[in-house]
Amino acid sequence: MAAHYGFISEKPITGERLRAMSEKLRHRGIVEESCIFNGESETVVFGNDSSDTAGTVGMASRAMADGQSSAITVQGETVLIFDGEIYNAEELQEDDKVNGSAELILRLYLQDGAKAFEKIDGVFSLSIFDRRKQKVILARDRFGLRPLFYKQEKGCFSWASEIKALLAFSDAPPRIDWQGVRSNFLYQTSLAPRTCFEGIRSVLPSQALTVDCANLSIDVQDFYQLPLPSKIKPDYKTAVAEIRRLLSESVSQRLRAGAAVANMMSGGIDSTLISALASPEKPQLDAFTVSYGDAEEVEKAEIAAQRFGLKHKVHTVKKRDLWKHLDARLRFFEEPYPGVEVLLDATSYAQQQGFRFILTGNGADELFGGYMHTLKLARWKRLRRLRFSARIMPSSPPGFAKLKNQLQLKDIRDFFRQGQGGMKPIDVDALFLQKKPIVKPKLPQRFNQDSYLGYFWQDMRISLGSHHTYRDDLSASLYGVTFRYPFLSNELVDYTASLPVDYRFNGKTNKPLLRDAAKGILPNEVLQMRKRGFSFPMAEWIGSQREIQNYLENHLLDLQGRNLFNNSTIRRWLKTAKTDADYHRLWQLMTFEIWLKEYFDKAGATVNAE
Repeated sequence: MAAHYGFISEKPITGERLRAMSEKLRHRGIVEESCIFNGESETVVFGNDSSDTAGTVGMASRAMADGQSSAITVQGETVLIFDGEIYNAEELQEDDKVNGSAELILRLYLQDGAKAFEKIDGVFSLSIFDRRKQKVILARDRFGLRPLFYKQEKGCFSWASEIKALLAFSDAPPRIDWQGVRSNFLYQTSLAPRTCFEGIRSVLPSQALTVDCANLSIDVQDFYQLPLPSKIKPDYKTAVAEIRRLLSESVSQRLRAGAAVANMMSGGIDSTLISALASPEKPQLDAFTVSYGDAEEVEKAEIAAQRFGLKHKVHTVKKRDLWKHLDARLRFFEEPYPGVEVLLDATSYAQQQGFRFILTGNGADELFGGYMHTLKLARWKRLRRLRFSARIMPSSPPGFAKLKNQLQLKDIRDFFRQGQGGMKPIDVDALFLQKKPIVKPKLPQRFNQDSYLGYFWQDMRISLGSHHTYRDDLSASLYGVTFRYPFLSNELVDYTASLPVDYRFNGKTNKPLLRDAAKGILPNEVLQMRKRGFSFPMAEWIGSQREIQNYLENHLLDLQGRNLFNNSTIRRWLKTAKTDADYHRLWQLMTFEIWLKEYFDKAGATVNAE
């Protein structure tokens, strides 16, 4: 885990501005390295005592003291800062060895430019200053497993691993991007590249941005695209065997790189299959399960742990534990969120146990069609024929409202949004003071179809990089650990995406191909377990704790005092809250208020109404 950050400016800026960014990223590493460039003069490398050095380009990093994470690498007139890991380094090296991942990537870039990034199997975000060309290059890995944000202002361009560093660098007060907030409420995350902060954007997965230092113009290059199903249809049994082989190889690669690796288990297929494939290579692999009192989840994880000889521990979080770090954790995140982030309990526990790297099943649901909402695809397509009736249908009672919402799903983008667990459009219309059209993601032409392929692209591009792994990264960075994703190796993703759709999605069972790959390896109890994943019992825990209820209600009172939303809607939602979905909706509003207090009120910034 590490961080990188920097700036390009028309006028020289002192290193003190880099130091302000660095302080906001202290949790990502203890070792600082920085460079300031001033015109044609030599590079000035400085430490804590050189903050008054000024230049027009500045780059810096924070890293752990183990030498495995980010560091500044210089080769001739080119400087690179790399945050991440490479799992296919041996394949990419030529005869002569290079010293570490950063040096390898820099050499590949100098040979092939941004096209080199497609070859890298791993997780990364990076920044490069090509001094000869006077260009800065920013890039993220294929699936966006490491975050990277940037801000373009008059005469200045800045970038950082986290948004809070960009806010510390900028002279301008923060402003709300209301379109980003609306998409956050609908999707549980802002639709990248937009964020909830006006002017701050995210580098997209598999994207390289080249910034001209002379005029700050930006050139965008996509260095990877998900493949379409191949016209050559392999035998199904062959496909199942190849999935097993590629996943086993991916697990092996992620075990080899570094010690102190543990597997995070939910008791479901994805994490248990990782354990099964890891155990021959690493007997008595450490594993752990975070439990909020779900006996079935723990039981299935323990069955698998015994079967595969794992050193398995269960970390049970009690209701009273939720309150301990709640406020600090909520203020750490950089956008509103509709639930309690269970990964913070997982990463905190991993740190306590001395685990440095965590194997996770994230990515399997996106790659193999694991979300139960996809099974409603055929029903939605039939129901869509009756869309005309939505115009005359009342919005109450609740049964009508639910049906009306279904009928208003016009295309695959609407259907995908419906499955993301955020607010429904009818909720957003009732909440906001004015109605506005929903901004939808733009799909590539070849995936722009009302079928599973259209859903698959959004899952891999939006759900994964903008939502799940962004939460992973923030949760891991707070406690100094790193997630590894065996289901997201380059070869496994490319092969799976090239298979016929009916191998991967049958409309009846989630993850049919992966289930068949797991047969004979996993216990039947695990294979038959319903879809779960790491989840938090919102209604049960929050509804039964007066202390947290007061916390929620007080923040919502403060939010109503700002007069940004329809307050009668907020009061009605509070009064009628019973289900998990009800509390998710309220929690999202509460975290929005906490976000305003943390990033706007503390900065003395005016909260601009929509």
